[in-house]
Amino acid sequence: MVSRIIFNDMDHVITQLPYALISALIAGMGFVAMGLTDNGLMGLAAVALLLAIFALALRKNKVPQKQTVMEESPGR
Repeated sequence: MVSRIIFNDMDHVITQLPYALISALIAGMGFVAMGLTDNGLMGLAAVALLLAIFALALRKNKVPQKQTVMEESPGR
């Protein structure tokens, strides 16, 4: 008997969307920094700095995590 897990794809999209958007924003800022300075290391430094700031802010605010329960469907 194999048990299958029912998983709604939209739950995954909704929970991961804020992190994807923040990552895209940080990468975009690094791209702009690289373009303005014409230096790849400055772009990398900007991304590293922004990522560290975001991680510290997230840790300080202790963003509550939504706990999901996965339902198991009966085996075949």
